[in-house]
Amino acid sequence: QTIVCDDGNGGLLGFLIWSTDAHELELLWMAVDPSCVRRGIGRRLVDAVLCHLTTEKRVFLRTATTDSVIPGTPFSGSAYKGTNNFFNQLGFSEATRISDYWGPGDHCLIMEKVI
Repeated sequence: QTIVCDDGNGGLLGFLIWSTDAHELELLWMAVDPSCVRRGIGRRLVDAVLCHLTTEKRVFLRTATTDSVIPGTPFSGSAYKGTNNFFNQLGFSEATRISDYWGPGDHCLIMEKVI
């Protein structure tokens, strides 16, 4: 499922894609236009998805750890510090870390909260 935030003139400000079943909801992919960061768009997207939950569910997401690297590329997990802080501010906490989840040196942080 997908929810979008636009500027009223057809310009995309952000989106969030998620999936759900009877027991949990996974936030799969979220992005906010870099020119709109820190304006509450990300929070509104997450809130819009979570406000429709009618039963208690585990809500989780997978993100890179801040020490992740992808050898031979400029990727740096340090770029995920803001992402991880954002979800911490929304009440998500670290559930587990999985080493080399996406490949050697590219670790996964699973964050979750129960609604």
